[in-house]
Amino acid sequence: MNKDYEKAKKQVEEIKKIKIDSLVRARKGEFWIKEYSEELSSVTNNYNNTKARLKELFEIKRLPWWVHVVVHTKMFFHNPIHYLTKNRDYPSVMIESYWEFKRLKKEWEDDFDFTEEAIDRDYKVYEEASKTLKKMESLLKQWEKKIKLKRKYK
Repeated sequence: MNKDYEKAKKQVEEIKKIKIDSLVRARKGEFWIKEYSEELSSVTNNYNNTKARLKELFEIKRLPWWVHVVVHTKMFFHNPIHYLTKNRDYPSVMIESYWEFKRLKKEWEDDFDFTEEAIDRDYKVYEEASKTLKKMESLLKQWEKKIKLKRKYK
């Protein structure tokens, strides 16, 4: 009977360790979310800005042809080297940036969702471990009283 009692005490210690580990993991996850939330908001802002610029680009393409001629002529006379080198690649660069920001945003959101789920899981483990510990400790106290009573009567 003492072996069973010692085994139960070891299980209580293991449950305490699991309880503490789950709480530590949950807190680390919360700190990670707090630390990297600025980066997620930055990526989200960049994604939204790129998306807005692309919408503007596509709206500009719907304008009448004479507006395009006037604007391109002004741009050419204002800075011809810039017009010939950089303006041609602008739409493709914007589309690439849009897809890159969209991919980054999705990855960050997935990481945050996974972390939040892990935090919830760890808190559930902590709560269950607390309940189990209370029950086991009360049972161990009862067991200890019985062992003392048996020793007393022997």
